[in-house]
Amino acid sequence: MRGGIVSEIVKKSIANRPVLYRWWFPADFVEFLKGEYKSKLYEQLEDLDCKKIGEDTYYALYFSKSKDGRNRFNQHTSRDIDKSTLRRTVYAIISTPSEDKVTEILSKCYFEWVEVDSESLLECLESMCIVSGKYSLNIEGNPSITDDWRKTILDSRKNINNK
Repeated sequence: MRGGIVSEIVKKSIANRPVLYRWWFPADFVEFLKGEYKSKLYEQLEDLDCKKIGEDTYYALYFSKSKDGRNRFNQHTSRDIDKSTLRRTVYAIISTPSEDKVTEILSKCYFEWVEVDSESLLECLESMCIVSGKYSLNIEGNPSITDDWRKTILDSRKNINNK
């Protein structure tokens, strides 16, 4: 796996090839979620994969696949929530939503990816990884989140479209 703090350098090193990727969020974002959604999210934020990078702790909250890693990274880091489920989800669950705030949050994340030999492997590998991890911001095909949390995210996303 390759990775780094979200930046232009990371963007340029991601291949235009099939990739599996994870977004690692800093501990302060996880603490925010625990405070904001304590009753609905408690189980989703326990026993998360974490890693230390320097002095900081990061938690894996999102996992996905892409046929074109660089293009997908660009969609996640652009200022357009319509192009990225991850951006839309973060926008929906933060207390003062704005595109700038989402960009600020994602710029503090660690982005990790691995290239996959063929597109045909992506779906299978993603499915295996989703069920073996605990990715609180993934709602599709993720058995580790509760129906209550899934509904909270979906309802919050609907509210975006109604504004």
